[in-house]
Amino acid sequence: MKCTLLKRMAVCAAAVCLTLSAGAQTKDFEKFANIKGVEYVHVDKSMIELAAQNGNPIKHGDNIIIGDTSGDILRQVDDVKVFSCKADKAAQKLKKGVLALLKDEKFQSLIDVNGEDGYVKICQSHNGEKTLNVIFVEDVEDKETTLVLIDGSLDLAKLMELVKQQAEED
Repeated sequence: MKCTLLKRMAVCAAAVCLTLSAGAQTKDFEKFANIKGVEYVHVDKSMIELAAQNGNPIKHGDNIIIGDTSGDILRQVDDVKVFSCKADKAAQKLKKGVLALLKDEKFQSLIDVNGEDGYVKICQSHNGEKTLNVIFVEDVEDKETTLVLIDGSLDLAKLMELVKQQAEED
């Protein structure tokens, strides 16, 4: 009897720890909203669901963060956070902080592009069924640095593979 109770307590404790670590992961990035010159936009689940129902994309300015007329992809998203800036000092702080966080072994690098036009880094981290997708872009031409966090069950690696397969079939 004691063993069963201990097992239940261990499972409950593990579930709580998983929940806390998922929240801590996005909280690590939220500090970038406090950098002077960084614009912060948060789109919560209710707004994402509304966009999915109406077949609208999630946008930041003129840029589409997630375009999905069917709503299927958006239904896999719980939360979107966008951090952007044009100021040189703010951009350097943002870049330095993001790249330091992405060095953690919990992040899987999906795409790394470093060219004369800029820098793109896409990573993801899994925590059970939840996935944190991190998209970091430094656009040299527009002098803009952007960080996008997409939290939910959306797995960008699987999505990219599906898009690739559909393109090969066409």
